[in-house]
Amino acid sequence: MSIFEPNIQIPNILLEQYANIGLNEQDLVVIIKLIQHQIHSREMPTFETISTGSTLNTNQVSNIILKLIQKEFIKIDIIKNSDHIIETYTLEPLEAALINQSKQSKIDHMQTKDQLFSMLFEKFEAAFARPLTPIELETISFWFDNEHYSSDLIIAALNEAITHGKTSIKYIDKILLNWKKQNVVSVEDSKAISEQYKVTKKVSKKVTSMPFFDWINEEHPYD
Repeated sequence: MSIFEPNIQIPNILLEQYANIGLNEQDLVVIIKLIQHQIHSREMPTFETISTGSTLNTNQVSNIILKLIQKEFIKIDIIKNSDHIIETYTLEPLEAALINQSKQSKIDHMQTKDQLFSMLFEKFEAAFARPLTPIELETISFWFDNEHYSSDLIIAALNEAITHGKTSIKYIDKILLNWKKQNVVSVEDSKAISEQYKVTKKVSKKVTSMPFFDWINEEHPYD
């Protein structure tokens, strides 16, 4: 049996969002320790118990617990049984904060995506000197959503096409496809390939300017 068999269930939302709600890695360790402790006991763990097995000392744990309480991520609950009273930490406020942040992150992502699309569409329409067709809009969306090209790389491909006097979605798609074959993932990568080609052409053909190429018909510099 692997030592990494899941003995403790750490919520994915905690790992994904802890930094977004203002927590750091030391805070995260303490929270995971609290989750682990609550699996075995409802009683409040000591600072020494929480620090065991970590690089944190009891003073650091104490300060982190205090911070988590002050930021209202955890709170102290009192559980009354028939024969005694138990003090414990509850993570319900943290859960609520993580859920709210996750929802906000999704909203922010959609807003950012919409802004990027709007910017891309404006640049393409300015370059083409006309509104984009539905097919062209769909193609740009496909580059972004399915091919996961960055907006900067898409704009670089547009500029490359303009350099060759081409304002065609098919031509730009061919550029992006060829860059993908060349493992181009950034604008810097595309510039490096372009510069490498220019040097090669100067040596082999002794020309001082870069010729025009037909990307659609496989006549392009990067094959």
